[in-house]
Amino acid sequence: MIRGIFLVVLIVAFAATTQSKQNDKPKWREWTDITGVERFGPIRKCTKGNDTVIDNCIVQLIKELMPLVGAGIEEIDVPPLDPFEVKKYILQKSFGPINVTVLTKNIKIMGFTKYKYINFKLDSKNRFISFMYELPYLQAKAIYKVAGNTPFFPITGTGPAQVEIFNLKAEGKVHYTKIRNENNEEVGQVTKTAIEKLSIQDMNLLFQGLFDGNALLSSVFHYVAKRYAPQVFDILKPDIGEDAENMITNDLLNPILKNFPYLVEYIDK
Repeated sequence: MIRGIFLVVLIVAFAATTQSKQNDKPKWREWTDITGVERFGPIRKCTKGNDTVIDNCIVQLIKELMPLVGAGIEEIDVPPLDPFEVKKYILQKSFGPINVTVLTKNIKIMGFTKYKYINFKLDSKNRFISFMYELPYLQAKAIYKVAGNTPFFPITGTGPAQVEIFNLKAEGKVHYTKIRNENNEEVGQVTKTAIEKLSIQDMNLLFQGLFDGNALLSSVFHYVAKRYAPQVFDILKPDIGEDAENMITNDLLNPILKNFPYLVEYIDK
């Protein structure tokens, strides 16, 4: 009997503590700044108008949102996204007689919120936003394992890996629709991210333990990868492009959009 009462007390105490933590979570409010711009928390609300008016507002909104997204936004349940973390990624590639499979895990991608140039064009009739995006520097770190074959020697290795990308440029379209979130609020949802152009100026690769520690083969690989970085990137682009689009849609954009119910009324006519 005493044990039963004690258990009930513990359950009630846990529920009360959990509810208290939820209530203590900071909330954004609607307000107007000294320039007359209406805001939801620190983020501006766009004035209704034609697509050009919305374009300019979206650019300003994204610029204000980017630093917050990197650190995470507790008020709307957005976790820290810079670094952007991916648990696992598998790349399989064949080049004639050469085939290779690379398994990477515990991936951290850093720098995507520190853009050099950003622009958007809204097509509200067809429900998509065209974008142009430039990053001066992007870095990824992971643990890798590679297995493959060439006509002359096997490709093997495991250990830490680091990729540095310089001056990345991306153009494409983000297609969207409307849904209702958990609170029955009408919000935007990205249905597809299409990266139509993607290029880099330079790239550094560092795979520790490649070729099971063979210093000569490892040096040759890293030299070739550095010397022909844009060409290497173009070879890998078709394989990583679709996966990148899916991650941008499902792991980056939609977790943010589901908590911005006011956005949909400005980008949908």
